[in-house]
Amino acid sequence: MYTMSHCILLICQQINAKTKSSETSYKDDGSIFTESKPQGKITIRHRPVVDFHKAAEDLQNQKPLTEPVNRSIKPENSYLHCNQYKTDLPVLDESQPFCEITVKCNKQKQKLKIQNAWSGDDILKIFSNKLNISYEKIKVINKGKILNCDTIASAISNKAIFQVIGEQAANEDGLDTGDVDLLMKQMGVDRNEAVMALRKCGDVVDAIIELGKK
Repeated sequence: MYTMSHCILLICQQINAKTKSSETSYKDDGSIFTESKPQGKITIRHRPVVDFHKAAEDLQNQKPLTEPVNRSIKPENSYLHCNQYKTDLPVLDESQPFCEITVKCNKQKQKLKIQNAWSGDDILKIFSNKLNISYEKIKVINKGKILNCDTIASAISNKAIFQVIGEQAANEDGLDTGDVDLLMKQMGVDRNEAVMALRKCGDVVDAIIELGKK
């Protein structure tokens, strides 16, 4: 069985072989390569829409498919921040003062326990973790006011109600997190777009081609 690196490298070799032919050129129509006739003495060539050489280099350090693949959704007890999962969540100590609040998000509500000593940054990390919304995309409203990292801690009290708005992170269940990271790096897309491309195409090579068409 070929590793993903081998697949990319084979495609690169095919592309290199095609470019050596005087009757072949790349066409920016979403395909990898197409045949075309030279115009006079000049053969017009276009670069492929996807940089497979760079993708091959990125994949060389990945484990071969014969080794176990990590297909975890995300690290345990983590939150999403700037397209990466972070694990520096605060830990609730119920022996110390805390408040129980209600959070409404996407037509659902849940109760959260918030330590009184936590900073606004800590609270937003918990919101991100529990609501599956990237830290930087969370918008929190309480009593008609939009709160931020500096003001949310002062609004925490028992039975306080918060409305949270934000795009939820795409479900990565069953996907290789390394493939997601590779697509973000190679194609310059955010995590949600990379996950959706992998869901649609089924593997990282097809997902790269799909994203290259946009």
